[in-house]
Amino acid sequence: MLKRLAFPVVALMFFACGGDGSVIDQELPFDVFLPGDRDVPKQDQGQDPGEQEDRGQEQGQEQDPGGVDDDPGQDQDPGQDDDPGQGEDPGQDDDPGQHEDPGQDDDPGQSDDPGQDQDPGQDDDPGQDDGETCGPCSGGKVCIDNVCQCPDNLMDCSGTCTQLGTDTNCAGCGDKCQTGATCQNGACKCTEMVQKKCCGDNVCWFDSCGNQGAVVETCEYGCGNGACLPSCFDDPVGSCKAFYGCVGGCAAGTPGETCRNQCFNRLSTEGLNNLTNLDTCLGNNSCYGLSDDDFSDCVDEYCIEPYYNCFWGCSYPTCNLLMACIDPCLAGPEANRTTCVNNCWEGATPEAQLDLNAALECNSNACPICNTTSGTECDECWDQATVTTCRAYWSKCVELPEPSGYCSVLWRCFQSCNTEECQDACVAEASPEANQMFDAIYDCIDANCGTLSGSEWLTCANASINFRGACKTQMDTCMADRAYGTGLCLDLWNCYMGCGTAECREACRTAASRDANTKLNNIFDCINTVCDPDLPDDQWNTCANTAIKAGGACRAVTNVCLEDRVYGTGTCNQLWECYMPCTDDTCWQTCVGAASKQAIELFQDVFDCIDGVCDSDVLDDDAWLTCANASINTGGVCKAKYDTCRNN
Repeated sequence: MLKRLAFPVVALMFFACGGDGSVIDQELPFDVFLPGDRDVPKQDQGQDPGEQEDRGQEQGQEQDPGGVDDDPGQDQDPGQDDDPGQGEDPGQDDDPGQHEDPGQDDDPGQSDDPGQDQDPGQDDDPGQDDGETCGPCSGGKVCIDNVCQCPDNLMDCSGTCTQLGTDTNCAGCGDKCQTGATCQNGACKCTEMVQKKCCGDNVCWFDSCGNQGAVVETCEYGCGNGACLPSCFDDPVGSCKAFYGCVGGCAAGTPGETCRNQCFNRLSTEGLNNLTNLDTCLGNNSCYGLSDDDFSDCVDEYCIEPYYNCFWGCSYPTCNLLMACIDPCLAGPEANRTTCVNNCWEGATPEAQLDLNAALECNSNACPICNTTSGTECDECWDQATVTTCRAYWSKCVELPEPSGYCSVLWRCFQSCNTEECQDACVAEASPEANQMFDAIYDCIDANCGTLSGSEWLTCANASINFRGACKTQMDTCMADRAYGTGLCLDLWNCYMGCGTAECREACRTAASRDANTKLNNIFDCINTVCDPDLPDDQWNTCANTAIKAGGACRAVTNVCLEDRVYGTGTCNQLWECYMPCTDDTCWQTCVGAASKQAIELFQDVFDCIDGVCDSDVLDDDAWLTCANASINTGGVCKAKYDTCRNN
């Protein structure tokens, strides 16, 4: 007696949702945040502060060194024009060396040699000995050829004999070098790279004349006193934090009034501004007068930024460094944990504190369960939120793996969000390629639905990404960008059809190979071609099951998937004997898994024949069993196929 048993290889029923809910036939949920308004974050293009104009110029290049045009040693050489020893050579006309040697008894070179004793530039300078020839000479001049003149190596500068080539008379009279320059080879020159000074917000070289040269160092926080300023300056006297520390040491009430006034008077301009902002915020939000816990809650809710701008330090300028300080505190003794963490917070800059606070707040919102428990469930939620929903915040505070999320994951993450922060976190987790695929979907939607708004836009958007939609190609490309396993299509089919949630179906797809997923998609594409996706669920289900059965329009593509499997060696007869006593899917799949490909094909031929004779959509269970048994027994339409299987 043949019992009516569902054969999961060939006669699986589709769920009411129909097909692949994440790719093909189920409308995908769009959030109230319209995807057309979504912005994908970009790198700021920073400017290289090192690319500044070098305004430094070398000076003293305009004038050619002196000593060429007006060299006093050329025009007035007294030894050339008026040398008395040249006009009358005693060795020519009356050689005293023949008759009377003048060098012995009366040597004119010793007493009266005009070239020696009476040389105007030497011992008996007529301008010195005989003042009536030139008269008195002034300004360092001497009498030469009856004229008061400057010596050969000096220049007459307005009546004064002056040495050229100096800083005050470099190339000529009155050629004075500017401050910082020196005369070098007849030209005033500035010495390069003498001093580092601020040039705007950066540090530059300056020459000895004060001219700016090349940029030495670019400064992130500006320049002061010729050096880059540090990222912050924790004023130990005039800061808002120092004020509270000072006041804490004053006596209470009237006795401490003078002390408190002194503390107040020590505030710097910045410290006073920070103190005023915090005090105003606390007062406006009625934080004063509350208990310690309530006061902390009030600060957290209303005044966290002015609070951080008062209580901060320079030890930890970034959130990464702040977390590096906090981590050892969390691993240390519990008794010291709070004090240790607080010291880290107060030693960090306002920016670092705000970044860490934003990350913690994001995780708290993403994991409300952590408000009531600190168990495993909270830890898992917290860790997951850190790398997904709140990734954009935590990336400033801890080292996270490079984003490599797939487009299919990005799509599901983005659609599940209720805030823009959540959506930004989804985008941050995805790879650049995934974001490009994701953007292509929205670009297509905007091109087809951009003129619509509200519910009309949502209807248009969903229609565009589903079967026959204008953007289905872009949607399929995104959904195909996913992690793949090694599972075959039959395994994927059986896993997928046994699911009741989108998460389960996603897990089935992840375990299967890309080829298996493609074959499954081909089945759904065929079904949606035959069965209008707009049909009610029950009608669509009936149409889908008809399409994949023997003689159905999608039977061929279904067989391609179902034949993608690992075969056993069992015969059709063994498969029949194993299969018929089964009452659950696990038993059926075990029997099928042990059979050879030929055995399964013969077994399937029997059921295909029965399905053609006994309509399961019309007959009830008892009627279908009566019909099926009649078809495989003597005289039955399917008797020959049944015998072929049993004789295999």
